Amino acid sequence: MNWTKKEEVLNSLKEDGLNLKYASTALQNDPEVVLIAVKENCWAIEYASVELRNDPEIVKEAIKQNGKSIEYASPTLKNNKEIAMMAVKQYGGAIGYISEELRDNFEIGMEAVKQYGLHLNRLSDRLKNNKEIVIEAIKNFSLALEYASQKLKNDPEVVLEAIKKDTRNIKYASENIRSNKEIMKIVLKDNCWNLKYASKEIQDDKELVMPLIKKNNDIVMYASPRLQNDKDIIEECINHYGTDIFKYTNDDIRNNRDIMFRAVQVTGFNINYASEELRNDENLMRVALKTCNWAYQFAGPELKEKYPTVEKFIESTKEKVKPKETSKEKPIRSRSRSNGNER
Repeated sequence: MNWTKKEEVLNSLKEDGLNLKYASTALQNDPEVVLIAVKENCWAIEYASVELRNDPEIVKEAIKQNGKSIEYASPTLKNNKEIAMMAVKQYGGAIGYISEELRDNFEIGMEAVKQYGLHLNRLSDRLKNNKEIVIEAIKNFSLALEYASQKLKNDPEVVLEAIKKDTRNIKYASENIRSNKEIMKIVLKDNCWNLKYASKEIQDDKELVMPLIKKNNDIVMYASPRLQNDKDIIEECINHYGTDIFKYTNDDIRNNRDIMFRAVQVTGFNINYASEELRNDENLMRVALKTCNWAYQFAGPELKEKYPTVEKFIESTKEKVKPKETSKEKPIRSRSRSNGNER
């Protein structure tokens, strides 16, 4: 095969346009040769000369097959509105290869996001702040909210459009929106885990958080420190066999005998979170062992020193129940008055 002979090269290109890469420099600069190669395979444009990658006819032939091939067009043609629009219509992702100037063009930007909303991230900052384009992007791909301007992330209409598709998109909204109680009610009702993205104010709202705890007590990890130490919240978690709550409670709660007693009644494992003082409490340990036979491993140092093994502890706590003696009471005679005269 002689890659300098036009006829031989043309026959080869009819079979595989990518063979253009083997052609001589002269033939890679021949419009007829390159056009035949590109018609067979649009990606052959990569091997065309710099001059021919600036040829509108050749570039249009390539992007007619795949808009992404505009990547190999000259900077001049990447800035040609007609060619850029043609490329984007064929493949929305071509928006990433056209000129910066045209990525600021409303018509081209709208075409791109209509195909795939995520293409919003390739547009200019000005278009990311265009409400019409951003809403169109969100309609096609709700996660596009991530790439909207800060101004539009603070727009209730825009955010509501995004969470209508997927409430987890609330994480891209502004702090102000994530503090909006009505909007947060919507996203929390749909998915309690959205509490993770709520503002500190919402995470500290007992009215909103308590129903979430009732659904899934693990969500307490995203509640405020104040609510993590709220006795009502703790009780609710305990009622639902929640042990994680004690990962977040303060020392006062861990040293509260009433709370920890209730906790170990549900599962003795919770004694693990009790204060050292309570882990040395024999009565509390006795209750813990009823619901968790390996709870003794969490016993306090004083208790373990006194009873090195759980067997010795159990032996020491056995109560000898003595049978109660039944006492025979003498019958009480009732003294009834006779109808006769008393002497």
